[in-house]
Amino acid sequence: MKFNFWLALVWIILITVASCARRGTPTGGPKDTIPPKLVRMYPELETVNFDDEEIELEFDEYVEARDLKRELIITPPIEDYSFYISRRTLHLEIEEELRDSTTYTFNFREAVKDASEKNPAQDLVVAFSTGPTIDSFQLEGNIRQLLTQQPVEDAVVSLYDVNDTLDVFTGAPMYLAKTDEEGNYTIRYIREGLYNVYAFVDENSNLTVDSNNEPYGFKTDSIYLGSDVNRTLITDSTGQAQSAVQATKSVDLLIQRQDIRPIQLQSARPNGKYYEIKFNKSLDDYTIRINDELSNRTLRFLEDSVQSNLADTSVTLFSNFQDQNKVIRIYNTLRQDSLGIQISATDSAQQVLPDTVLYIKYPETRRSIADFTSQFTTDGNEFTDTIQGTFTFSKPVARISTDSILLSYDTLFYVPIDFGQTLNWSNNFDRAELYVPISQSQIVDSVIYYSKLNDSLDIQYRIRLQERYLDSLQSDVTIEKSTEWLREFIRQKGTPSDNKILDSLNRIESEDAKNRFLSSYTDTVQINREFPLRTYLREDIISSLQSFNFYASPGSFMSVENDSSEQVIQKFSFKQAEDYGAIRGSVITEYSNYIIQLLDQQYKVIREVKNSSDFAFNMVSPGKYRIRVLIDENNNGEWEAGSILNQQEPESVYFYTEEELIDLRANWERSDLTITIGELSTLSSE
Repeated sequence: MKFNFWLALVWIILITVASCARRGTPTGGPKDTIPPKLVRMYPELETVNFDDEEIELEFDEYVEARDLKRELIITPPIEDYSFYISRRTLHLEIEEELRDSTTYTFNFREAVKDASEKNPAQDLVVAFSTGPTIDSFQLEGNIRQLLTQQPVEDAVVSLYDVNDTLDVFTGAPMYLAKTDEEGNYTIRYIREGLYNVYAFVDENSNLTVDSNNEPYGFKTDSIYLGSDVNRTLITDSTGQAQSAVQATKSVDLLIQRQDIRPIQLQSARPNGKYYEIKFNKSLDDYTIRINDELSNRTLRFLEDSVQSNLADTSVTLFSNFQDQNKVIRIYNTLRQDSLGIQISATDSAQQVLPDTVLYIKYPETRRSIADFTSQFTTDGNEFTDTIQGTFTFSKPVARISTDSILLSYDTLFYVPIDFGQTLNWSNNFDRAELYVPISQSQIVDSVIYYSKLNDSLDIQYRIRLQERYLDSLQSDVTIEKSTEWLREFIRQKGTPSDNKILDSLNRIESEDAKNRFLSSYTDTVQINREFPLRTYLREDIISSLQSFNFYASPGSFMSVENDSSEQVIQKFSFKQAEDYGAIRGSVITEYSNYIIQLLDQQYKVIREVKNSSDFAFNMVSPGKYRIRVLIDENNNGEWEAGSILNQQEPESVYFYTEEELIDLRANWERSDLTITIGELSTLSSE
């Protein structure tokens, strides 16, 4: 019994101690926002002649490092290492041989966090040298997207020695860093030398650029880090000097997507009803030339069946892009065994596929032709002085029936369309831009003309109706017939007081009395004075202009394979000035060629003007906008995105107020925009 008492007592004590020792999150009180503080580092910062295999970081509280493999940046790169956490200490073991006389940096970024609230340790960097000196040069800067100027977070900035056989496409860099949320980066402890610098978004974490899906940027000129660069004092998070001085250089880069893989022709063969040429990547453009003679049978077929009437020159081979511009499909307009052609192609990186000779043919097949789809799209159904839209077709168009495409105003009249001027076709005849200029004053003149014409016709009808009524009183017609004509005459005349005459006439019962009443009313009729002409004020017409109806009947466009296009019905109307705003400004620059673009919040181009020192975007829908300026530095008439293959950087891009949007309201005007662009300046607003 005594034994059981002491045994129970021991169990109670053990349970109590365990309960007191159990860790948990305390309730109440302020949340812990203080990051872990480093209390010991091995090796110490900027240690020289380091030959150990382990790094230790001890903190003032329990920590974890779950994202270390993703967050830690080591330069030069070390692939083989492991780590573990022991209470307050992070242990990192290097499992590969270090280079001789090399400065290594370990930038932990936000890899180490406290175990309770996950606050990341700040400015956690280990730097040591395996030789007698520490490399002291530094590179910093900012990374942004080329066409949006938005900062790029987590972009890799990499340095390669100019004598290295590797580059950003073929191997890991010698030095690297990642950008913060504002796009800023810093690479420290760099050896003196000449380097090539790149920036890219490493989506697959292999420290190289895959140009088919990863954006990147570069500098044409190498960067020299040496004694001639500016020197600056380097401090830690407490403001204490980490080292005496480091030489610093600043380099900003802009990144974009540009696939520089060489153009490769993967296959060229018949595919069902078509001959298709497949490439390894999307193309920008291509050219097909015919080498062989066309047979008489082919020429007759072209003349009788699919001869294009869209251009002055005849089209022999119809073709267009398929599968995101990776496939060129050639349609069968041949009536011969084969035909020799030459094809060349270009891509967005300015690469060219040299002329390649192919022999196309179309074996017999039971497979059906592809479906033909057509679509008409617009940026809106209101316009200022031009009705615009885009026809897109899945196959090249061979014929157009212009009589089936109409633009009418309020059923009164049709606006003439000059299809030679208003339809701008793509080279492959699978896309057409509709561009119909319409002058508001011209429409007002037409409305007045046709309205007066209708009024005149209506007056002539009313006069004839009145004359018929008067004649009926002199002829042998029934009272009922005369009354019917009078009723119709009064209705057409539209005078409210005359309705009382009909009421009086209906109350008369005697036929003689009705005859006397009709005769007496006839004496008051003045034919030439009953219908005065209406007057038309241009201001009233402008304020009440009705919609235009654009119509293309089914079959207005016929494909090369004789498919019919779908019906198109689209309404358009003039913009009312009070519902829109204007953005105006001036450009101050020494450049002679540039493009000023008005962008929406998604960076879509709404309007653009070229080489206008005083620009104006009128009748702009209310909303938030940006203004971008593209500089045509080589004066070739277009802005170029550059190419790393040609060591050509993109031509300059500027934004007005990079951070803020231009807020435009209805019936407002923003005219205080001044854009100053210099050869080395950034965009400014005054």
